[in-house]
This record gives sequence, C-alpha cells and structure tokens, in this order.
Amino acid sequence: MRDFSYLNEKYIHRNYLKYLKLAAREAVDRYDLTLNEIMVLFFLYDLEFFTIKYAAEALFQNQKKFGDRIIYPLQTKGYIEKAYTRTDSRNITGESALFYQETRKNYRNRYCLSNKARLTVQRIYRKLEGDEPINLEE
Repeated sequence: MRDFSYLNEKYIHRNYLKYLKLAAREAVDRYDLTLNEIMVLFFLYDLEFFTIKYAAEALFQNQKKFGDRIIYPLQTKGYIEKAYTRTDSRNITGESALFYQETRKNYRNRYCLSNKARLTVQRIYRKLEGDEPINLEE
C-alpha cells in the first residue's frame, strides 16, 4: 500500500506554496529574518515606497508596535531604507513635491525595500517556484 498519491494535474492549477514552510525556514536560518518579517517583505515587495502608517493599517497591525517590532529591526538589518525624509522636502523637486503639503509636525518618513531585501524576496520566490533548490542542511 502507498502512503500517498498525487491528484491528476488537471485538478491542480497552482501549487508553488507547497514548499512555503521549507523556503521560509531556510530564509529564517540563512538571512537572520523572522517568519513575520519575511511575510512583511512579501507584502511590501511591489511598493516603490510606503509609510509605517500605511503598512501597519494594510496589515491590520498597531502602528507603533509594527514600527518597533518589524520596520526598525528590518532597517537595522539593512532590508529597509528611508526613501524620503523630512529634510528632503526642503529641496522641492519632482516626487518630493507630492509630499510638500505636509507640515513639519505631521510629516511621515517614506521607506522602501533595499536592494538586499528585493534580492532576498526574489530568491525565496525562485525557491517556491522550483527554479532553485531549498537547502535546509547546515
């Protein structure tokens, strides 16, 4: 008797998340990330920039805790960078003009994923899609 049997491929359209747990486990070990940080990087991957307020609200998180527990540690590890800061608004050109209406008191920094973060997410996607092997051995 067999222990398992695969369904016919015509019934399964997408199954690349089958190895999400293994790929995430490798990323946790290899890149010094928590599972929660990996999921946030997945969410932020398609954004050019974001505020902590936007990301926290979109993920139904408390803004202060989200910043303290996710964004600032990712920034310390080099996965998140500041894209626009308050000092950028002094030189009003191009994209920074979009945020000029904000006063000094209510200005929120805009963050973006670093190149390191983008490459890490791309590597995890390649592993999930079967283009690269998942290596859990030390």
